[in-house]
This record gives sequence, C-alpha cells and structure tokens, in this order.
Amino acid sequence: MQYGGVQLFIHITFPVHNPGV
Repeated sequence: MQYGGVQLFIHITFPVHNPGV
C-alpha cells in the first residue's frame, strides 16, 4: 500500500502530472 499511497499523494500534489492523460 506504499506505492498506491505515493501515487495518490503525487496525484493530489501534482494534478497536472497525469500519467493517464
């Protein structure tokens, strides 16, 4: 649950950095 947590944190901190887009 470490990777997922980091991913979510980065997603919230850097919403502009979207790997899906």
